[in-house]
Amino acid sequence: MVRRPGLAVFLVALAIRASYVLEIRDLPWFDVPLVDGANYFNLAATIAAGNLAGGPEVFWQPPLYSYFLAIPFAAHLPVLPFLKGTLALLSLAVAWAIPGLASASGVLPGKPGDRWVAWVPAWMFLVTPLTIERAADGLETIPFTLLLVLASTWAFAEPHPGRLQARFPRLGLALAALAMMSPDGALVAPVLIAIAGIRGARPAQLLRTGFSFALLFGLFLLGRHAYYGEWLPNTYFAQHGGGTAWV
Repeated sequence: MVRRPGLAVFLVALAIRASYVLEIRDLPWFDVPLVDGANYFNLAATIAAGNLAGGPEVFWQPPLYSYFLAIPFAAHLPVLPFLKGTLALLSLAVAWAIPGLASASGVLPGKPGDRWVAWVPAWMFLVTPLTIERAADGLETIPFTLLLVLASTWAFAEPHPGRLQARFPRLGLALAALAMMSPDGALVAPVLIAIAGIRGARPAQLLRTGFSFALLFGLFLLGRHAYYGEWLPNTYFAQHGGGTAWV
């Protein structure tokens, strides 16, 4: 049995990812941001130039990822190498967090000798071609996935927080970040808060989580409406015509 399954997962996955990246490096989108990626780049460049509101299209997409992407622009770093390297590291962070989710949710095998099973989905996540492509295309998929895994883990662990976590509304902050990373994130909040309640979180914990999420996301929505004139991002109207199919 492998004594350090996490290390084995990362070494094998890195080798597979490296070979796959070498295969796709000649694709036209590998070195050039296209469509949504180009929109993110334009917003990030505008933010880095000093317009923190992001210009007239600030809420074309939820802005959190654009602010993250503005870091290499503001620091005068090579944008694409920085982005691809950072997203690759965030992919590893997702895989590292998956066994924690398995443990918090009770899926982790009870026998110590079987704990390596929790690393199987982490390995599958890292070597899936679509995951590797998402880490190379410059979009928000990987950061969103990391926030989702962490928020899910904290929802299951909410009834038994540590001393610091009892005072720090980490779940509420993660849920607000999800909602500001992608429109789908707002739909995650009630589900994970309900899971925390079902798992036995105290009413005070649920109120603190809900309040922190509602406060941050509410301020975000007010800012969107005051600046852009819409409560929802353009994705809602562009892809589904404003219908209920988006939900």
